[in-house]
Amino acid sequence: MSALLPFSTAAFVMACLGTIPSFGQAGLTPSPDGTAYSVACFCGDTIPRPLWLPTGYVVSNPNWYGEGNMRAFVYADKSVISVLCGANATLSLPKKKKKGFFDRKVVLPGCCCQLMYTHVPAARVADFNRAFDEASKP
Repeated sequence: MSALLPFSTAAFVMACLGTIPSFGQAGLTPSPDGTAYSVACFCGDTIPRPLWLPTGYVVSNPNWYGEGNMRAFVYADKSVISVLCGANATLSLPKKKKKGFFDRKVVLPGCCCQLMYTHVPAARVADFNRAFDEASKP
């Protein structure tokens, strides 16, 4: 016995899977010192925002849940940028701080998107701050 999804549910799922990771990226021009990633959360009246990822991430892990998605960009030095787009979830900064490493969380104005970086060494924190400051501009 097979379980069939209603057409509207199947169409919605396919539309989400096909557009969320790539929506808006065609118009982005990568900066010479970073990689363009489009933060596209489909909640409210939001528009995709460019996030210029600092160079050097080695892994990009997408995770999907019922109300949205989260993507983690992991760097060789164990720095992590997390992008959460969705409802009923929140990113939490680490409770324990390591000396010489920095963490930051930003909630983008007017949407359901949160950005967070963790475990960023002092030598690279300016690059990560610049990326988050640019993404936070209205």
